Amino acid sequence: ELFAEWAGDLAKAFDGNSAELVRITNKPENTGARKTIELTLNKWVKKPAGEIWILLIGHGTFDGKSAKFNLVGNDISDAEFQRWLKPHYGPLVFINASSSSAPFIRMLSGPNRIVATATKSGYEQNFCRFGGYMAASFGQSLADLDKDGQVSLLEGWLTAARRTARFYEENGRLATEHSLLDDNADGKGTQADW
Repeated sequence: ELFAEWAGDLAKAFDGNSAELVRITNKPENTGARKTIELTLNKWVKKPAGEIWILLIGHGTFDGKSAKFNLVGNDISDAEFQRWLKPHYGPLVFINASSSSAPFIRMLSGPNRIVATATKSGYEQNFCRFGGYMAASFGQSLADLDKDGQVSLLEGWLTAARRTARFYEENGRLATEHSLLDDNADGKGTQADW
């Protein structure tokens, strides 16, 4: 329910700003989610210079070699997203707010791409709060750090990463997620406290 709420907040942020919004849910009957994503991306990359935004909210896994985003039915690996998005050279924003999401940076990094993850390692496998803070940041004027009347992706990410860190500090918990952003194609990512 929490993931659905966060996804709804993100969808509201894109109301009127997207040519096509495809929303995949985790309802038990949605066993064709993986196929829907594959077909949608195949269609979108036929316009290789177009802008694509992909936002993943949910759970992820990492087995030491491959990271996956969990779906009802078969999960999607970082390598599969890489293969499906390889023909695309236009602007790409890929935000993976799931646990174990860091390996997606290495696989998807490239020119004209921004990749953000909730974790700095595939081994950060606990529930991630970053997605909720990211969704909330696009609708809050406090996230408009340069006060230009809009929240940019960088501002939203910085705000979400800092609020996530503050959650762990205020609750006296060991932080189990450390968001990264890669926007220079080095495949490494940078933490918000840079």
